[in-house]
Amino acid sequence: MEAVFALRAGMRLVRERPSAVIAVSPALLALLPALLLRPVLRHRVGVVVQDLYGAALSETGLGGGLVARATAWLELFLLRRVDGVAVIHDVFRRRLVAAGLPKHRIDVIPNWSHVTMPGADRAATRRDLGWREDEFIALHAGNMGAKQGLEGLIDVQRLAKERGSAVRVVLLGDGARREYLRDYAGELFDATFLDPLPKGRFEAALEAADCLLLHERPGVVEMSVPSKLTTYFTAGRPVVAATDPASGAAALMALSDAGLTVRAGDAGSLLAAIESLASAPAIAEAHGANGQYYAAEHLTGARSLALIEAWIEGLGRDPFRSAEAALSPVARSTSGTSASDRPAA
Repeated sequence: MEAVFALRAGMRLVRERPSAVIAVSPALLALLPALLLRPVLRHRVGVVVQDLYGAALSETGLGGGLVARATAWLELFLLRRVDGVAVIHDVFRRRLVAAGLPKHRIDVIPNWSHVTMPGADRAATRRDLGWREDEFIALHAGNMGAKQGLEGLIDVQRLAKERGSAVRVVLLGDGARREYLRDYAGELFDATFLDPLPKGRFEAALEAADCLLLHERPGVVEMSVPSKLTTYFTAGRPVVAATDPASGAAALMALSDAGLTVRAGDAGSLLAAIESLASAPAIAEAHGANGQYYAAEHLTGARSLALIEAWIEGLGRDPFRSAEAALSPVARSTSGTSASDRPAA
């Protein structure tokens, strides 16, 4: 798939002769035609790193050690040869700098939330979804893949059932591991899983939950930064994150104060964190408000797009000037969304 895309991308470059080529990684092979044709077409090449291929293969154990090392080598080989790199979190920049990329050639430009919350009737939404008012709904919404390790959340639900807890874990979405998780859940499947919801109902489900769950497989640290956190924060519900303390997700949770963080792989600690929010509704609401504030201040499309525009315009010109510095004073002052004083949990 990537090889065909790279071939067609190269043909398009020859036809359209752009002044700049931006690749979004992971899509490593697409960089090859951009770099090979650069001396002839004289365009600049930038990469927006959303995930790190080498770290993904290493941390998930896919493909074996040799494949992971070869992929990491290819990734760095290509990134060293582009005119600029933008990453979505400082965790990525630290890894790339440690691997030998000059720090001044890497800009940190966060993703932004792409959803708008409908402000739907929570009680009506819960009735539609079959959630009782005496249940504390802990919702995980999104992809069911290898890096999420969602069998850990099924373990939490099994433990909650054994203890007679009011916590109900719900997994909303689809993905490559859904059938495996279905088998793993066994008799818990019908109560735990929800099929993907259409736009509008999906956002309403986030608002109707009592807390939102992030779960990463133990050992996942540097391969990615979960994009679902931007959506979770916008929903205004408290977040419980099961992740490595050194991960980008843990860093975002600390910066936002949007909820609680526990180490991945410990079902008992995760259930205890969820139950602590259930027993302290005022604190839970404050965490939700903190997340909304953080999203409004730091995760807006206006701010990130302004940084991306400045970064693209500066590719190959001044290697020591960051995208943030390239913004005009007016753009810097208006790139965030104003908000009231931040609430404290």
